[in-house]
Amino acid sequence: MKLSKHYYAIELAKRNNRVYFLSPSTQGISTQIRITASTKYKNLYFVHFNILIPYFLKFKWPSLFQRFMNWHAIRIGRAIDKPIDIVWDFDCNFLFKSLAPFQAKLNIFHPVDQGDKVPIEKKPDIIFSVSNIILNTHSHLKIPTFYINHGLCETYLEIAKGEYNKLTANNHSEKIEINQIGYIGNLKNGSIDREVLSQIIRENIHLTFHFFGPYELNRSEKRNKPLKTFISFLKNAQNVKLYGLISQEEITQYNNIIQAYLAIYKKNKYYNADNSHKIMEYLSTGKIVISNFLSVYNGLELLNMPDDYSNKNLPLLFKKALCNWIELNTPEKKESRLTYAINHSYENQLRKIEKILNEQELI
Repeated sequence: MKLSKHYYAIELAKRNNRVYFLSPSTQGISTQIRITASTKYKNLYFVHFNILIPYFLKFKWPSLFQRFMNWHAIRIGRAIDKPIDIVWDFDCNFLFKSLAPFQAKLNIFHPVDQGDKVPIEKKPDIIFSVSNIILNTHSHLKIPTFYINHGLCETYLEIAKGEYNKLTANNHSEKIEINQIGYIGNLKNGSIDREVLSQIIRENIHLTFHFFGPYELNRSEKRNKPLKTFISFLKNAQNVKLYGLISQEEITQYNNIIQAYLAIYKKNKYYNADNSHKIMEYLSTGKIVISNFLSVYNGLELLNMPDDYSNKNLPLLFKKALCNWIELNTPEKKESRLTYAINHSYENQLRKIEKILNEQELI
């Protein structure tokens, strides 16, 4: 599954930048650093390396662990064998506590998930994030910070453009009854509001809920009783269809079936409920989106969501959205959703970032 860091790497490579993507490190014993070229994208390379020491030392003996990571950064620089212009760091777990050993001209930190405060040793020159709450977490660094929303990948961008063209060719409201609801994402995610989602499914037996994402439990996950109970409920619900982990291309084939999309998460220490990557993908379909409160979308009138972080009113809001189906699905409403998604392609997001870097005189 591709994440923001993958899409930005691809977009940078398409713009004729030579991009070296650090693949997830392993704990093997080989000291070799391998660099392999992408078979799909010109100018994109993957850097493979082993940590060489147990990962738990990151927490038990952090100073030793970081010495190794600094050494790896130097070795990676030597393997690339070219001056590094920019290090673009998306890692909220701070595998590399300091970016200095890479000796880049510019260090960017770009967290898309909530994490701990960035260590002072990281020394980024600028921070971008999809969340103002996350940016506030790192305000102690006293460096420029900028909000940049999630981007839209090519697969969903093509969907959005296709739906927009259909909209302009057929400018009238659909009056068919809504009965097919979609959800895309990992069903084992601990931030899902399982209680509220289960309630919505039980109270709307006349609807069919399509879930695209992993749900099968491994041995350790089966010991998580609340998770096991939730997955069991989904498997046994008569109005639920589980598709498992399938590709974006496969998911998009169901877009003509799904009439509304659902996202129900709850705020906790791991998820700040400020944003969600799947919302941009939902909006790209032009369909109605019903979600928990997401502060970055507050006031935009793109989502049907509560006024606060409590999800207690979501089941009622869900029913009201379906009752107001025609009003929420006017050509004007659909156009707003599609236009917003199209304007947030990764190509456009990269242009926004480049403009900021120029204004800050960092490039």
